[in-house]
Amino acid sequence: MTDHAKSAVGRMTKAQLVRELKSLRRKVADKDRLLAELIRNYKEVPIGLCVIDLNLRYVHINDWLAEINGVPVEEHLGRTVREVLPDVAEGVEPHFRHVIETGEPILGGTVEVETPARPGIKRTFRHNYYPVMSGDATVVGVSCVVEDITERKRAEAELRQSEANEALQRAQFALDHASDAAIWLDRDGHVVYANTATEMMLGYSRDELLSSSVTDYDPDASLDDFRRAFERIKVGGPSTFEARHRSKVGKDMPVEVSVHYMHFGDKEFMCSYSRDITERKRAEEALRESGERTRAVLDNVADCVVTMDEKGRIQSFNPAAERAFGYTEDEVMGRNVRMLMAEPDRTGHDGYIRSYLKTGKGKILGIGPREVTGRRKDGATLPLELAVSEMFVGGKRVFIGAMRDITERKRAEEALRESETRLVNAHRIARLGAWERDLASGEMHWSDECCRIFGVSPEDPEPRLDLFNRFVHPDDRALIEAADKRAIKGDGHSSVDFRVIRADGEVRYVHSDGEVTFDDGGKPLRMIGTNRDITERKQMEMELLQAQKMELVGQLTGGIAHDFNNLLAVILGNLELVEEELAGNEAVGELLQWAIGAADSAAALTQQLLAFSRKQPLRPRSTRVNELVGKLVNLSRRTLGETIAIKTALARDLWATYVDPGQLEAALLNLVVNARDAMPKGGGITIETRNRAAGEDGGVTGEEFDAGDHVMIAVSDTGSGMPPEVIERVFEPFFTTKDVGKGSGLGLSMVYGFVRQSGGRVIVQSEVGKGTTVRLYLPRADETEAPEPAAPGRPQIRGQGQTILVVEDDAEVRALAVRVIEGLGYRVCEAANAASALEILAERPEIELLFTDLVLPGGMGGTDLAREARRLRPELHVLYASGYTEDAIVRHGWLDDGVELIEKPYRKEMLAGRLAALLGADAAGTRARR
Repeated sequence: MTDHAKSAVGRMTKAQLVRELKSLRRKVADKDRLLAELIRNYKEVPIGLCVIDLNLRYVHINDWLAEINGVPVEEHLGRTVREVLPDVAEGVEPHFRHVIETGEPILGGTVEVETPARPGIKRTFRHNYYPVMSGDATVVGVSCVVEDITERKRAEAELRQSEANEALQRAQFALDHASDAAIWLDRDGHVVYANTATEMMLGYSRDELLSSSVTDYDPDASLDDFRRAFERIKVGGPSTFEARHRSKVGKDMPVEVSVHYMHFGDKEFMCSYSRDITERKRAEEALRESGERTRAVLDNVADCVVTMDEKGRIQSFNPAAERAFGYTEDEVMGRNVRMLMAEPDRTGHDGYIRSYLKTGKGKILGIGPREVTGRRKDGATLPLELAVSEMFVGGKRVFIGAMRDITERKRAEEALRESETRLVNAHRIARLGAWERDLASGEMHWSDECCRIFGVSPEDPEPRLDLFNRFVHPDDRALIEAADKRAIKGDGHSSVDFRVIRADGEVRYVHSDGEVTFDDGGKPLRMIGTNRDITERKQMEMELLQAQKMELVGQLTGGIAHDFNNLLAVILGNLELVEEELAGNEAVGELLQWAIGAADSAAALTQQLLAFSRKQPLRPRSTRVNELVGKLVNLSRRTLGETIAIKTALARDLWATYVDPGQLEAALLNLVVNARDAMPKGGGITIETRNRAAGEDGGVTGEEFDAGDHVMIAVSDTGSGMPPEVIERVFEPFFTTKDVGKGSGLGLSMVYGFVRQSGGRVIVQSEVGKGTTVRLYLPRADETEAPEPAAPGRPQIRGQGQTILVVEDDAEVRALAVRVIEGLGYRVCEAANAASALEILAERPEIELLFTDLVLPGGMGGTDLAREARRLRPELHVLYASGYTEDAIVRHGWLDDGVELIEKPYRKEMLAGRLAALLGADAAGTRARR
């Protein structure tokens, strides 16, 4: 007893204790009496009873249940379920624990087991589990009631089987009297039932059928296929299909089969119901053949055939109609035929039929084909030729509409019109005219374009051969006559280019192709042919020839200029040295000045030749043309005189151009001077600037010029102008129209070469008596380019004893350079080639500047020498000399950045300035190092 209980008992009086004890004894006695009564009751019925405590030990078990378990009662008591019945414990222990833990009963559980009392026989028991409660509603154990329901289950099963058998008998009776053949098959395809109709259809007896399988009467079946079909029907449900069955005598018949899955008791069947459809197939075949014959006629008719009843409802619709209207026959059947019509016939169709039925007169019926407009499924319309007739079928009136789709015919007509229009337009665009001439009469026929080529109106009377000859340029008439004679006497073909003088006086170039037609006897009848206006092509060919000629002349002049520059370098240099030696001798000095002036003129001449041949070195930069033009105009006004007015028309938003500004100024000055010379009695000069965007024509031709933006500069005058033959040669070196002694003919050549070398184009437009315009098109510059830096101050001319290495393969030019440089106060080493120069550089560290010609012998040029020298001596200065700059330091005529070049022939003062500019800045440092 716990302390608490002892304390509670201590507080109770003795009388109270006695009363409580008596009450408890009565309750125990009552429970024992009830338990004994329950046990007596369960002994009289075949029901098992046991009581289990909280440890799953048997507290009580009746004899019936002990007998079922095969263990005496006394061997149950005090032992656990697992100890008494180890094979049963796994199934019942969870139920006991559930009732103990939850206090909830478990009712109706069944178990099928073999009992020790009757081994080998499975019996079915139903178990009910009840909680055993104490007075305070606490679970103190579990009572289990076990009932043997084996016989009841068997009776129920027999009842169900009996009912199924009765249903099966009723079904078999119904099937035996059915008109369709019925066959039941098991899972392996064996026949388990066949009705009387099956016997009659296949000719087998009932016994023969029951000993057969599906493959005996279905020639197309296999057992594997049947088993797969069985599973499909079981899962997917009934199926109906056509097959064939073979009778006992080997006759095949078409059948319609319907199969179902059926389950009776524990067995599965496939029920097959077959109907002989031989007659139906025969009727269908006859109908099909009849329909095919009718359909074959309609299908092979090219026209649309539509039949309709008196209310206009469509009854048939042949394939041609399907193709034409875009509907299938199923889509139009029973619908009103007006659905195939476009307005206004669509709205008025029913009225047409009613009018015909009432009066016998129709707007379309019986009139013959007429053009109407149909309406397709997609809403598009199509032209049709329609004829409607009527006939009676089975006493009913039927209207037959025969329609022919004339879309292709209409399209062909339209295509012909369009083709004629395209041909006319093509002839007009290509400037191709057609002609025909009767050789006997001289009568001619010209197409409209041929008339336009000759500048006459197509409405004028037909020309004759004498009129045609009047249009032909007099110098080309003999060409045409000779071509015609060759064609008539030869293979019948002629081809000739000639000029025509149009009615308005314009001269055009024409290419003519002709062909002579002969009669059977070989007599020429007429000539037919084409005339093509090839004026633009001729102009382009002439431009190409001119460009090729200019290129060849440029190569020649460039080579000449190179050789002259080397000669002039020696002549001019020695003349300057002689002038220094004879200083004070006025008579000789004057002669020397004349010689030096002539040499300078020769040098300027070679420089102009180099400019024309695009071999002069340029120093391009971003240039504002309007500023340069403004300075030029201010300068020119003082030199042009009062009889010539100069004005400008400058674009406000003009782009910058990437050119050598000095060369551009010289080119514009040349154009202004030429314009002045073309106006000896005075006139006006206009300088215009504007932007030309990429792709803009502006009168400029040539594929190479079409890409990119350009700046246009035009110099126009009101002078005498130039004829075409002069314009063709205006850029040639030494070509001039001026009197002898008044021009070298190199001014425009220099302009041409400079602009082309700068990536631009020059266009000359001139007309005699109306003046000349020269347009320069120069490439647009990148607006972000930095402006040209300011020129440094003038350096000291004399040297301070610095050492210079002179590399020149021409001995005379080298000797002159050495003498001039030494005379300027420098020390000099010399070499005739690059290999010797590198050896000297390695031995003489005091060398501060390399002065080298660009073209050297031995495979290593001046640029290669400079690159190797600077690899050894990074601080070394380099000055190049050349009389011809088509080499590595010039890219498209432009000097590379940082390159110093002096052009031959150079004056002593020029060389002194260049050397001083390179060496003067660090002269003091050089002396300090020494």
